[in-house]
Amino acid sequence: MASTVPCALRCSSARPCMPACSKWNEPDRSEMTLRTFRLIATPILLLGLLALLVWGAFWGWRNLTAPFPEPEPTPCVTHTTDVLVPSQVSVRVINGGQTVGLATRVGESMQAAGFQVIRVSNTEERIAGIIIRSGSNNVDAATLVASRFNSPQVENDARVDGTVDILVGSDYPGLAEAPLNEVPVTSGTICLAPSPSPTDVPPPVDAPSETAPQPTQS
Repeated sequence: MASTVPCALRCSSARPCMPACSKWNEPDRSEMTLRTFRLIATPILLLGLLALLVWGAFWGWRNLTAPFPEPEPTPCVTHTTDVLVPSQVSVRVINGGQTVGLATRVGESMQAAGFQVIRVSNTEERIAGIIIRSGSNNVDAATLVASRFNSPQVENDARVDGTVDILVGSDYPGLAEAPLNEVPVTSGTICLAPSPSPTDVPPPVDAPSETAPQPTQS
């Protein structure tokens, strides 16, 4: 017959009295280990999930707001010729100064002279006078364009599309009185922008950039 003697109480100063019989013993070590693991693992798992959500939101927003990649420039087309004339040259007129509408006016002058004006815009690059910029394989076209202006600075870069940039600034020196209407092509070949076609000068968008000081109204 099972003993009906009540379990004795086991007490200490560190904890309240508890039954000392075996069926009321403290939870075994494995159960305590499992509880401890749960207490530690749960917040770590939640923090990991939160970090994953934050990273996913950041990655998605970055890709959503990223600018579209610039299209690869179309290489210029080699032509056989002894003379280069304005109608064969494609130019972009860019305002790098504080004078509103300057690039538009220069673009209209270039179009009237027969050049293919393919863009009128502005830039944050600060330009003082005027810079004629083209690819190193298009020096003849740059020479023809530069002859239209007083005191131009001619520069070459690595472009391969056959275009010529006209960058005008606050100290724009104006048009030359006796520009060239053609230039000889000593090599017999020249690389030009593919299939240029006459277009109207685009609407004025060559206002100074937001970082540049605004011109005062008189």
